[in-house]
Amino acid sequence: MGHKCKNYVPVGRRGIFQGVILNMHLHWKKHQTLKVIVKTFTPEEVREIAAELARLSGGIVLDIHEENTIIMYRGKNYAQPPTEIMSPKVTLSRKKVCIFV
Repeated sequence: MGHKCKNYVPVGRRGIFQGVILNMHLHWKKHQTLKVIVKTFTPEEVREIAAELARLSGGIVLDIHEENTIIMYRGKNYAQPPTEIMSPKVTLSRKKVCIFV
């Protein structure tokens, strides 16, 4: 289940940010399953990322496929988070983000 779906969210080198969780919820508006692609991490880190994504998004990890793809399910009684969480009013510019990293 979920292997053929074309909807996916990439996780970059810096890991999980609010944008990843936001994109997951936007995908879950229309689809029940979602692929999260993590290419630059070891298999142990992928399992840690899967647990963290499940905790932050409220989804369920179905499978870790080929050690770099996490397949997640939104849950049977999915309710989208409030709009304050989905569209934050205060965001950092790209320049300010690069300073912090």
